[in-house]
Parts: sequence; C-alpha cells; structure tokens
Amino acid sequence: NNKYYEEHKEERKEKIKHYQDQHKEEIKEYSKQYRDQHKEENQQYYMEHKEEFSLKKKKFRRKNILLCLFRDAKRRSKEKNMEFSIELSDLKIVGACPVLGIPMFSDINGISNNSPSIDRIDNNGDYELSNCRFIELVDNVKRRWYQQRLKLRV
Repeated sequence: NNKYYEEHKEERKEKIKHYQDQHKEEIKEYSKQYRDQHKEENQQYYMEHKEEFSLKKKKFRRKNILLCLFRDAKRRSKEKNMEFSIELSDLKIVGACPVLGIPMFSDINGISNNSPSIDRIDNNGDYELSNCRFIELVDNVKRRWYQQRLKLRV
C-alpha cells in the first residue's frame, strides 16, 4: 500500500489539483458551509489552543516574512480598492532600511521594530513596484502617524 502510494504520488497530486481546479466554486461553498456549521467548535478549540496558534503564527511569519508582507499588502490594497501589481518574486529585502540605514530583521517573536515593512512612497499611489520599498516597521508607523496628524491640521 505504501509502496503504491509512493510510486503514484505525483500522479495523485495532479489528479487532486485537476479536481480542485474543476470544482473550485463547489469546494469554496462547501468550506464556507463547514466553517459556518462548526463555528462554535472551532472557536472553542482556538481558545483552548490559543498559545499554540500564536507561536505557530510567529514562527511562520519569521520564516516567511516576504510572503506575509506580500499577503498583508495585497489585503490592504483590496480593502482600499487600490491597484496591486506586485509579484512575490519582485520582493527582495536589501538588508538595511533606506531611510534610517539600520539593518532590518525579524526577531524571535516574528515582528519587531527592526522588521521590514512595505512602504508606499506616495500614499495616494497604488501598490506598484515603482511606488513601494522596504523600510523599518517603526519608521513606517511613525510616517503614517505623522501624515495622519498633518491631515487633521488641514
């Protein structure tokens, strides 16, 4: 049984992918119904294992910082009805913050003041490669706070 599975592993993966592609909407609807039907159970399980989830999330973010930054930026652009034309392969962390010159890194908890953050150079512009750069998280937060204060004064 195990030998057969190993020999046909790639074939099975292809069949599963083909099925998922052909039945995308049905799977999406089933998943939604399942989540709705098991909402209380899932919430209870989450509350009982909250610390585990938190640690796994931090560990994943630390190991996959570019993917997480990419997803977060894509989500924000969708929420704000903005254009998003960046590809994950476009993202590269240069090492030091171009504004402060301080090395960027994720600490053991996943996010720190020195963590890289995607900054839109022109906040009225879209998420395009020419309008985005990596800067330190703390600097990005300060810039956002400062710009919001300026808007309040006008």
